[in-house]
Amino acid sequence: MQDLLAHLESCLTRENDTEGRLRAAVRGHVRFHLERQKETFIASSELRGLTPAHFYTVTARRDAYESIFQELIRHGMGQGVFAPGDVKILSYAVLTLCTAGASWFRPEGRLTVDAIAAIYETFVINGLQPARAASGRGAAVISDVACGH
Repeated sequence: MQDLLAHLESCLTRENDTEGRLRAAVRGHVRFHLERQKETFIASSELRGLTPAHFYTVTARRDAYESIFQELIRHGMGQGVFAPGDVKILSYAVLTLCTAGASWFRPEGRLTVDAIAAIYETFVINGLQPARAASGRGAAVISDVACGH
């Protein structure tokens, strides 16, 4: 967790605007998890095996890490860069999505770490941006179908 926090802080120092900082955070999170698959898999799946003191230390660092993403999202919402929403749930969605690549990524696969990180970055940013004005009823029909109506 300490390495992950340090990596995130390093990624964020290179960017000034809100969207750029979240892009860098997503890119860095994906890269870290793809480049250190074994470590991150063990760290994620073996928390239950820690002593209570170590569990507290790790989860406190995890909470600090999550709060950085939450603040980036909150700040973007305040600026109108990102659509309003539940900051905590959105941060969990982003982090879970960006962590999951470690379970399927193969270094010999068709895409590089950087290419995958770029795809995730675009997907996350597009998902957080305010929706463009819907033209007519088309958006409502799609929404109704998606919800099973």
